[in-house]
Amino acid sequence: MAQIRLATADDVKDVFKLLLEMHKELGSEHFGFCPEKTFTGLLRWIDKPDAAMFVAVTSGGIVGVFAGTKTQMWWSNDVWALEHFFFVTKDSRGSNAANSLVAAFVNWAELDAHHVQMGVGTGAGEKAERLYKKFGLHYVGGNFLKHFKV
Repeated sequence: MAQIRLATADDVKDVFKLLLEMHKELGSEHFGFCPEKTFTGLLRWIDKPDAAMFVAVTSGGIVGVFAGTKTQMWWSNDVWALEHFFFVTKDSRGSNAANSLVAAFVNWAELDAHHVQMGVGTGAGEKAERLYKKFGLHYVGGNFLKHFKV
């Protein structure tokens, strides 16, 4: 069973490896990937009051990650908690890891946010929808994407 905790600076190397796996799984050949920026950017979620990065840890190491931030909406004083990335290794899917990571983020968001927004960028649509609905989220629309050659 995975234990959930806030990530530390010591976790960044292992989280980076997970995000490499996530990037490959997303089929994101259209998206650039800058390892240095990614590695440095992960530190953004450590010890910041408006950000959190949770990790799911088993005896085998880190098997999942969920990171997000809180910000005020541009049109109101409401605070919005936003998911930035969420990934669980293939071997740990179906365990408690995904459920526990979402629970940790929702509990963190509930402390002072008015809204929480999560989404999925892989083919896990129906599974993700069931998971998010379990925590009271509801479907509000879709994401659309177009790639340009630069």
